[in-house]
Amino acid sequence: MRVLHLVSEPGPSGRGVPQKVARTVEIWRRLGIEADHLDLATARLGLDGLDPATDSPGSPSRRWGWIREMDRRGRRLLEVLDRERPDVVYTRELVWAPAIESIFRRHRVVVEINSDRAEELRPVSRAAAAFWRGTAGRLLRRAAGIVTVTGELGDRLAPPRIPRIVLPNGAAVPSVMPDRRPDAERPLVSMLVGGPGPWQGVDRVGELAERLPAFDFVVCGDPGAAGDALPPSVRRLPPLVRQDLADLLARSAACIGTLALSRKRMAEACPLKSRTALAAGVPLIYAYDDPALAGDEPFALRVADRDSWSDEDLDRIRRFVRHAAASPDLGEDAWRFAREHLDVTAIERRRLEFMASIQRR
Repeated sequence: MRVLHLVSEPGPSGRGVPQKVARTVEIWRRLGIEADHLDLATARLGLDGLDPATDSPGSPSRRWGWIREMDRRGRRLLEVLDRERPDVVYTRELVWAPAIESIFRRHRVVVEINSDRAEELRPVSRAAAAFWRGTAGRLLRRAAGIVTVTGELGDRLAPPRIPRIVLPNGAAVPSVMPDRRPDAERPLVSMLVGGPGPWQGVDRVGELAERLPAFDFVVCGDPGAAGDALPPSVRRLPPLVRQDLADLLARSAACIGTLALSRKRMAEACPLKSRTALAAGVPLIYAYDDPALAGDEPFALRVADRDSWSDEDLDRIRRFVRHAAASPDLGEDAWRFAREHLDVTAIERRRLEFMASIQRR
């Protein structure tokens, strides 16, 4: 089976999506699949799509500009796909355009739904959200198969009668317990942010920092405008990768996952950054339903998704962080859980089995 993974969201190191795409194709190859990347912006095969290419076109500022640009890109992609004839094209959701729809007509396309994009767009532009809601289904109805990262997304967005599977995000879990050196006297609490969005709940981290002054707080990544409103007590770091990220996680008593998922009218998620924390043996604080977590694990604290922390919330978080900083066993439990339930290789085997079933249809 030959698979081309369409790189629809290139970006700099530290962004979760480009890292996931690179890792996914690497694992597919390791599992014996002929696989490669295909850059949406440039129609180039290979790893070029994982970083901003110097000759990539700029992003249009208006919706109709995007349709024209996506149509132009789609025509170039069709030339490559018609020449290469992959068994399956794998992609995250795409902006509709006539040429993009032609790809779905002429090739087996498996689409990954990782969020409700219309709800993400709604705070920015209701017109853009309505356009997405009205056109996304045209592509999904022509998909050969659909992968959703949660069951909620599949139930909400996947058309009936299209083969689908739920595959949550995984993590590259090390084979040995990572180094852990949190400060028990003044614990560090970190939030890893893959990209800006009100559902991340960065503002709620600011409130935590002000109401729990005995802890240090760090937001690592690109929080967008929400980062500008953080109090001085919250340190901001750019996206980190490799050893720099490992060092931050090693010093963190706990990591904070998504805190305001209800802002895009969702309840279930499996964020890449939360998986990264657990894989590093860092206990997690989160405010969503996770398909892999029961909600009562000792190494993961499920908190309420609400705009202001209650005294009970603060007390639970305070006790959890103190316990996580003082107890090495808690971090080891998190890592062991990730090894057993979140390992990306096992998840990619299931993804490939699903695509193989699509190929045989």
